[in-house]
Amino acid sequence: MIIDSHTCHVQLNPRDPAFYNNPYPYYDQLRAQAGPTVEFLGRQDDEHVAALLRGSRGFILPGAEDFGMTAVEAQAAGKPVIAYGVGGALESVVEGETGLFFHEPTADSLLSAIQQFENVSWQRDAIQKNAARFGRDQFKTRIAATIERAYADFSTRRSAAK
Repeated sequence: MIIDSHTCHVQLNPRDPAFYNNPYPYYDQLRAQAGPTVEFLGRQDDEHVAALLRGSRGFILPGAEDFGMTAVEAQAAGKPVIAYGVGGALESVVEGETGLFFHEPTADSLLSAIQQFENVSWQRDAIQKNAARFGRDQFKTRIAATIERAYADFSTRRSAAK
């Protein structure tokens, strides 16, 4: 799906290469579909992936993830996300502000989102601010508050049971 849509998109915008990080176990099948603007990188270390992301115009998340960590990482780099509109991406991507969704797992649906992506003036600061909601400090604060609430509820029920 993503290679088919990229092949169509390149006909419209040939300056956009696509990089695939670790497409295995479908490497042979995907390689056969890919055109000259598609490069398969295999496994890369985090620093190289971060460098590729920094140099990109955006990030495509074509599948479902429980949380959508890769979408958050892309947003932390200030990059908008085009995501399949299921799973964790629905929590981490703000439609029209930090990215776009495509709602059918087809090349045409993804291509439509890519074309829409081209017409949006993305705001790097807003995208990074959204990603910060999922940062370490926010997680620590929220988990501590959840534990405190749970303990207070437990204490209240325990006292009422006596």
